[in-house]
Amino acid sequence: MKTNLLVHVIVDGCDEVKSSLSTARMIRFHGRAESDFFSGEILPGGVDTQREYKDKPFALSARYMLRGKDKDGRDCLLFIENNGTATDGVVTTSPLLLSDSPSLAWLETARTSGSISGKDGELLITIDIEAD
Repeated sequence: MKTNLLVHVIVDGCDEVKSSLSTARMIRFHGRAESDFFSGEILPGGVDTQREYKDKPFALSARYMLRGKDKDGRDCLLFIENNGTATDGVVTTSPLLLSDSPSLAWLETARTSGSISGKDGELLITIDIEAD
């Protein structure tokens, strides 16, 4: 089975520090997610931590939790940890998904990949999911 989860992200703010070796950013955000198996809102506290080094690929690690409904209409939480790198402007990620919904337990062992694009003033994160 192949499916995807679309996460619409709106940036709330960014803190940045630059050193002689690298730049670090913490980007706060909110938004929502939709799919055929889950829909919900990002809870407060979502953050994307980014590091740019002079001699290494750009790295990011976003962590956030969503409150919503599973495909059966039950209330649930969905945690996403999305780690990735950017090379030549192309961002690729390896998301991890966890949920307290029994009908979403398959997400914990699914093969995932992700991409990030811009759309209408927001970021669109596409998480591609393949499960047996």
